[in-house]
Amino acid sequence: MRKKCLLCGKYIKEIKGNRKYHQKCSIIRKGERQRKNSKKWRTIHKEEKKEYLREKRREDYYKHIEKRKEKHREWCKNNKEHINEYHRKKRKENIKQRVGRQTLRKFKRDKECSICKSKKNLEFHHWKYRIPIKRKDFSTLCKKCHGSIHRREIK
Repeated sequence: MRKKCLLCGKYIKEIKGNRKYHQKCSIIRKGERQRKNSKKWRTIHKEEKKEYLREKRREDYYKHIEKRKEKHREWCKNNKEHINEYHRKKRKENIKQRVGRQTLRKFKRDKECSICKSKKNLEFHHWKYRIPIKRKDFSTLCKKCHGSIHRREIK
């Protein structure tokens, strides 16, 4: 008795038990089934895999921490100019920020938001970034209105 393969339609030569596919098609089908099952497994065990990888990274981090520290020390020795330049830039930025904060403290905030008249979560909004900082460059806004201005929802 000859049977047709359910996948490709060719006739199966040998009948062993209850075969529905010839050999090549059964191999293809097996590969499809394995891919399908592996996708299914990955979706089911997604969180477990994440946790496993997190633990693995943590172990590797602590396993090689001394090597990394040694490499960092060596890099710092070889790149002192780069490090000093970075610190100089940071000092200048910090001075500018400090001056800006000190001048902001001099200005008094309004008691309410200039747009919605809310009295909670008030912040300064900087309209123009000039170097002599003036009070007219700022307005007091609530957090919600301040965010909407930055997203350009309100002009």
